[in-house]
Amino acid sequence: MKISSTNKLYHYKMYGLHITSEIELSDLITAPQEGISDVKIIYDVMPEMIKKAQEQNIHYDFKPHEMWFEVEDLCTFYIQDGHLIKIINSHGKDEQLIKGHLFGNAFACLLAQRQQIAIHGGTIVINEQAVIITGDSGAGKSTLTTALRQRGFKFLADDVSALNCTDPNNSLVEPTFPYQKLCTDVMHQMGYNLDSYLKIDEEREKYLIPVGDSFLNEAVRLGGIVEISIGMQQNIHFQEAKGHEKLTILLKNIYRQSIWQLLPMPSSYFKQCLNLLKQVPIYTLQRPAAQDTLTEEVDIVIRLFQNCCDLSENKL
Repeated sequence: MKISSTNKLYHYKMYGLHITSEIELSDLITAPQEGISDVKIIYDVMPEMIKKAQEQNIHYDFKPHEMWFEVEDLCTFYIQDGHLIKIINSHGKDEQLIKGHLFGNAFACLLAQRQQIAIHGGTIVINEQAVIITGDSGAGKSTLTTALRQRGFKFLADDVSALNCTDPNNSLVEPTFPYQKLCTDVMHQMGYNLDSYLKIDEEREKYLIPVGDSFLNEAVRLGGIVEISIGMQQNIHFQEAKGHEKLTILLKNIYRQSIWQLLPMPSSYFKQCLNLLKQVPIYTLQRPAAQDTLTEEVDIVIRLFQNCCDLSENKL
């Protein structure tokens, strides 16, 4: 599907932000047109400063209030002050590809400018608490999130869990959109028929899964974070992280944390991270590489948050 500009404005809600957009983002929840816009997404032509940089073989530039990056053979994104995203030279280009980079790197830059913490992982609601499932790519976080959703728990966020930390004693996870994006192997494991769903990423073979009634369109208090990983042991091992390990886990799972390798992390952002660690527990769950332990993983997470059990360190 090719993208074209009509200059019509669409209104959406995501990450707790009112978004006004010239590009139709039908995956998102619509917002009232009379609302005050937090973020504006517009089309634009190539600014002279970016054109000159690209002529010098420079393909991105990151400053605290102004960031841009080029996606080869597609378009350029310009992000300013946490309020504006420009999609540059996109006429006639593939809409689905543009949306993928918009929801990925462009919004990651925007959230960083707004100093809004976003964790790479999905969120499920258990016992009226938002539980973020994070971890490296391929660790199994989407599989675990999907399995919990199929058990009947409400779904709040897929892939990116953006926090609202305005209340220093009560951080919230903001809703994203009522879809999950799942890879082919997860689709097979969870029993989905590939022919029944839209493929949205040919390179990574990702599919868009409507979650319908499972989606909760309201912010929920963060109850904890579970980092999933793969180990060589025979059984699942999980424990509650303590001390400096909690900070290490949080920082390494910040969405697109490479931004903070290019820019100094603001002290106010870092303080938010430290305050978050005081509020909620972080658990590590290491699953064996050679076994299917999904049912046990689901049971552990449910026990941790539904029954408020003290399971700070166990081997199952």
